[in-house]
Amino acid sequence: MAPHPPITRAPAPVADAPGNEFPKTFRANFLRGCELTSTVPGYCSCALDKVQKSYSYIQAVKIDRRVRRYGIYAEPRFLAIGQQCLNELFYD
Repeated sequence: MAPHPPITRAPAPVADAPGNEFPKTFRANFLRGCELTSTVPGYCSCALDKVQKSYSYIQAVKIDRRVRRYGIYAEPRFLAIGQQCLNELFYD
């Protein structure tokens, strides 16, 4: 009898990779904090969607900590996400 070929499986998805949905509490806090400073309808949900696609949860938590500590968004890619949302909401 011929031996069975080895079973190959796709790697399990990485739970903390960009593109995975963040925990519900983090998403709610992100939207609440964003809505305190933005009056543009749709901006905060756009930003959250793009942040989830661009950053892992751990990366987003680190950015959140810097924002809370220093009150600024110093990450250039993070700033670009905000600009992309504004462009989409006003110019597309």
